[in-house]
Amino acid sequence: RHLVYRDQHDVFGMDAGRMSRLDADFSPAMLGPNATAENYLDLARRRSTSLTEHHPINSGADETRINTVVGPQGIYPQPDTGDREIDKQLSAMWWRIAEGCDPSRTMDIVESQWEAVAEYARVGEWLAHYPVAPAFNGFEAGPAIEMIDTDRLPLTDAFSMYARKAPNGNIIRQSVEVDSYGRVVAYHVLKEHPSDNAVFGHPTETIRIPATQARLAIRRGKYRPGRLRGVPWAVAVMGTVRMEDSFQEAGLVAAKTAACVSVFATQTAGAPGQTTPGSAFTDADGQSLKTIRPGLLGWFRGSGEIKVVGGNLPGPQFESAIGVQHRRVAAGLSMSASVLSRDYSKATFSATRAESLEDRKTWRSVQKMVWLHHTAPFYHASVDWEKLSGRLVLTPEQVARIERGEINLHGVKAVCPGWEWVNPQQEATAGETSLRSGTVSYTHLRAHETIAL
Repeated sequence: RHLVYRDQHDVFGMDAGRMSRLDADFSPAMLGPNATAENYLDLARRRSTSLTEHHPINSGADETRINTVVGPQGIYPQPDTGDREIDKQLSAMWWRIAEGCDPSRTMDIVESQWEAVAEYARVGEWLAHYPVAPAFNGFEAGPAIEMIDTDRLPLTDAFSMYARKAPNGNIIRQSVEVDSYGRVVAYHVLKEHPSDNAVFGHPTETIRIPATQARLAIRRGKYRPGRLRGVPWAVAVMGTVRMEDSFQEAGLVAAKTAACVSVFATQTAGAPGQTTPGSAFTDADGQSLKTIRPGLLGWFRGSGEIKVVGGNLPGPQFESAIGVQHRRVAAGLSMSASVLSRDYSKATFSATRAESLEDRKTWRSVQKMVWLHHTAPFYHASVDWEKLSGRLVLTPEQVARIERGEINLHGVKAVCPGWEWVNPQQEATAGETSLRSGTVSYTHLRAHETIAL
């Protein structure tokens, strides 16, 4: 049941994330940057996908990540070619093509960025392909961003455990082709999704996409050298999330049971050797009652002892134990606990400010990834297409300046969603101090969300 394809996760629900005795023991033998992934990463990706899509904690964390990293307006370019008139033309070009950036021209750039960040949270990577799409749906022919489901990049070659050599001598490992220098030169993508032919066998025919036309985005610096595929964010918290579920379930069942019974009776023991009746709670005929239902009238034997269940539900330690688990999950997801749980009732202002400032480091790194490995290649390809198609109008003087290197058509800054000040007065004062000391410029302070690239 753990090896079902993603299309079937809705049927099995949370089973893909549940730990059981069926799990293979983790034997750390012959560990390498790819061998371990071939044995365990496929299962981890499916569990992570199920937890992210179905579990309230991981699903909420995913929404927070998308809303903070991309936001409603997305990450967009600010042309910085060195010529104001060219910047205006390229800016107009961007907002024209951003309305339909996928090959079918039905997805805008913000939705595509959402999809990239969501895929990154689920499986730790995304694959963006940049084809030249024909005219369609009212849009002219031009570059596009095709987000490819990474399930079409099998972690094993033809579902075996070993890498193989390509005809040109390169190594194909986990669907990624690398040359003798270890450089990624191509991706081998299944023509069909594995679930399409799940009944009749696994499809193995692939398409070779050169790395110059696609980007597989992973956080390479976070893992061992040589890693070719990404690792899901939820890997570190799978066990804790399932533990939290079990604890919640046990606590709520206990609370529900206690809430349904307000009074119960026990019978005192009789003399030695005397047989004790089964229940101190009887009906009018003196027969012991085994169950209690609404509206029931009964009597207690004279030797019975009546006890009243307390109303402290589900228990004094329940909330604190859940809080500990939430903090562990938050640490594993690189997110502050108050943001993860949406509970600010016990957070102090100083703690919230410290958490917010720390969270921003994570958000900024993901924003940079989205720009570099999703949006920037599409923007640069579109600039070249605009020039080659003749839509970019250049004067003779501008052409001469381009040839001299005074104008860089690919010069651009990425404008990312910012965030509200945690303490407006303190941060405004800090900004004024930075301006007076010359450590920042007014432009940088005013556009603090801009990444200059």
